[in-house]
Amino acid sequence: MKLKDLIKNINFKYYKIYEDVFIENISSDSRKIKKSGLFIAIKGEVYDGNNFILDAINNGAIVIVSEEKINIGNDVIFILVKSARKAFAQISKKFYGSYCDELKSIGITGTNGKTSTSHIIKHILDSNGEKTGLIGSITNKIGDHYLPSIRTTPEADQLHELFRRMKNTECNKVIIEVSSHALALKRVHAIKFDITIFTNLSKDHLDFHTSMEDYFKTKAELFYNIKNSKSIRIINIDNEWGRKLADLFSDQIITFGCSEYADVRIKGIKEYFNKTSFKIFAPWGSLSIKTPLIGMFNVYNTVAAIIASYCLKINLSSIKKSLKVMNPILGRMELVSDYQKKFIFVDYAHTEDALESALSFFKKISKNKIWIIFGCGGNRDNTKRVKMGEIASKYSDHIIITSDNPRSENPITICSEIKKGCKKNSDVMIIIDRKEAIEYAVNNIKSNDILLIAGKGHENYQEVNGHITNFNDHQVVKECINDK
Repeated sequence: MKLKDLIKNINFKYYKIYEDVFIENISSDSRKIKKSGLFIAIKGEVYDGNNFILDAINNGAIVIVSEEKINIGNDVIFILVKSARKAFAQISKKFYGSYCDELKSIGITGTNGKTSTSHIIKHILDSNGEKTGLIGSITNKIGDHYLPSIRTTPEADQLHELFRRMKNTECNKVIIEVSSHALALKRVHAIKFDITIFTNLSKDHLDFHTSMEDYFKTKAELFYNIKNSKSIRIINIDNEWGRKLADLFSDQIITFGCSEYADVRIKGIKEYFNKTSFKIFAPWGSLSIKTPLIGMFNVYNTVAAIIASYCLKINLSSIKKSLKVMNPILGRMELVSDYQKKFIFVDYAHTEDALESALSFFKKISKNKIWIIFGCGGNRDNTKRVKMGEIASKYSDHIIITSDNPRSENPITICSEIKKGCKKNSDVMIIIDRKEAIEYAVNNIKSNDILLIAGKGHENYQEVNGHITNFNDHQVVKECINDK
């Protein structure tokens, strides 16, 4: 693509036109630059892309884009922009083609529930003959083809390359988990959404955001980024931040929840060990739902998915039918073993709200003992550790505190901070090695007990002191059972 076309409408401070320059690749990673490349130098939390400009040039960059004025001589074109991140998003969209404008796009944000909601929507759409793309924390999918996922929301160039691949394989819709990091770092800046969904907001990522108010404002940006007058905002108003979000908009909004003020109201919830039933009442009709997904949080996720699917022209009877055969979502309240009637679940719950939602559900449906294995990530918000210890001791009979991804922090310190929140009379153990913690619990729970292994869910790695090793809770449980 010609450079003049690539940067058309980009908000730049300085640029000298070179009519015939042709760009063959773009990246914000100097290692990925090749011959005739365009390198966007982005200043990040850890690395400053401006320090890698020479590497990019040596790899073949003929254009450098930065928000810092740098003298790189006359052999390479330099473009000074007001925001390197916004420029990256806009250039990525141009370079890979504006396919996000052609796809029906559903953007989902919230502290918890993004993954489950996105998978429920995809299941409904696929069950009704649609070919959809999915971008999220567990995997990226183009139709039935799985692609690895490195982060919840990829960088701008990876996003737009995925859109191109989806369109080229005849996908007509894409469901995207949109993290607060992606919003703050402008990864989705160039995308206009047909449907936006707010699941909830609770304390998380306060190592990145300065406050809950800042966290909320970042999330709210998604709901201003809609495509046209037919676009819909779907908002859970049972959450206080959802009510605050809904108050920002006077139209193109559908609220849901148990609240009497919700546009789509949830009633008659019945929770069981292996299924959930409820009714919804909406302006377009009522619906009785049965789903194998469990927990109140999955009621909210399912209702958000129902509304989105209805807005995408799937009729209510078809939605109801597809939800009856919904498969468990990897690492989301997933029953991984019921060997000898010992019920072992793996869940991604790594926030206060998610952990309480999961444990309170088990407390509600079971009269037997509840075991919990969990930890907290290192080099992240440490203010939640004590609170998560409090929640664990409130609902659990046996608590095993272990390593999550301690990263460069001392795991003993992390576990000790969590334990401070546990009641003094609680049955609490610290087993630093996560595999040993799981083995101990699997070998000691009794018949009809429930064990929740929380925090890592679908993850297949553990990060300790800069070293990443293979680790998967599901696989460790399987090994423990097979060894018996």
